[in-house]
Amino acid sequence: MGVRARGSLRWGAIALGAAVDVAGTRLCTSAISMVIGIRTAVLLQTQTAPDPAAAQANLQGAFSGHWLDVLFSATGLLCSVAGGYLAAYMAKTAVLLNAAVTGTCSAIVGLLMLGGAGGSSPMWSQVALAAVTVPVAMLGGLLGRPARQRS
Repeated sequence: MGVRARGSLRWGAIALGAAVDVAGTRLCTSAISMVIGIRTAVLLQTQTAPDPAAAQANLQGAFSGHWLDVLFSATGLLCSVAGGYLAAYMAKTAVLLNAAVTGTCSAIVGLLMLGGAGGSSPMWSQVALAAVTVPVAMLGGLLGRPARQRS
């Protein structure tokens, strides 16, 4: 059993924190999309004269707009806080460093997933959100630090 340096990274904590961030964001945004789609479909069924063109326009309208972007962004950032919290909670030392590396890994994976999904480069807003992921994960690390000290 080797001796670790005091400020070393805990790769298991980082990997688990990044997985919570990326998978949590993906699962939550998928669930939100499903709820919006089901709600829109139910509302369309209550119309007396279903028009296919109107139904398609209503469905597209439900998934467009800034409110949905804000909701997805907030969900992703909350998952980043959770990932940073978990990484800091699991790390015994250098909790902010571990949370920062967790956020960096999450941001890189998120940008890679965006690039692979559409085949195009990410928009500036997506790059800005990825850059904000690191300090938000560190905020989660700050929240995890007192919890780690209590246990």
